[in-house]
Amino acid sequence: MSVEQLTPDPKFTHKGWFMLCPIKIAEPDSGAPMVAARWWFLEWWLSINEAFQASQIRVLTLIDPDYEPMWMLRITGELK
Repeated sequence: MSVEQLTPDPKFTHKGWFMLCPIKIAEPDSGAPMVAARWWFLEWWLSINEAFQASQIRVLTLIDPDYEPMWMLRITGELK
């Protein structure tokens, strides 16, 4: 099997925000939705927001080991 057959393109059905970055979302009702920047030129901005969120979660889990991290994802509607 080729890599393309193992990892098919996700079908992005919803739009929203990840911190300060506009995103598109595939499988929003799953435990781990797939996320990408809404436009290709914002991928770098999504990476910066993800790094900031990951460091924020790391600090909070160091302070409180019982902290349950949640990613700051907001779904605002369906893609048309």
